Amino acid sequence: MSGQLNELRLQVERLNYDSKESGITIDILKEQNEDAKAELEELKKTISDLRSSQKDASVEDKEKRKQEKMAMMMAKFDTVSFLHHFSSVLLFVPVLFGCHFCLCRDVTS
Repeated sequence: MSGQLNELRLQVERLNYDSKESGITIDILKEQNEDAKAELEELKKTISDLRSSQKDASVEDKEKRKQEKMAMMMAKFDTVSFLHHFSSVLLFVPVLFGCHFCLCRDVTS
């Protein structure tokens, strides 16, 4: 009977030891889980920041291209406006000078 009692005491001690060891393992796993969650949140924030900066760069690039197109259009407009004004002046010169400088005057006269 005392042999069985000693056997039962050993089993209780093993179960207590296993229980304490399992508790320690659970605590370690909980801590590792918290660390992994914190790292995951940090990585999510980094990804969000990168996406945001990428969108900002894309918007800036679009704005830059838009301004370049606008500058080209204004340059063309200025050129067309100048040519239109210049051709108006050229048409008006013969009127001012009585066709003395006009190329359309009869050469035989």
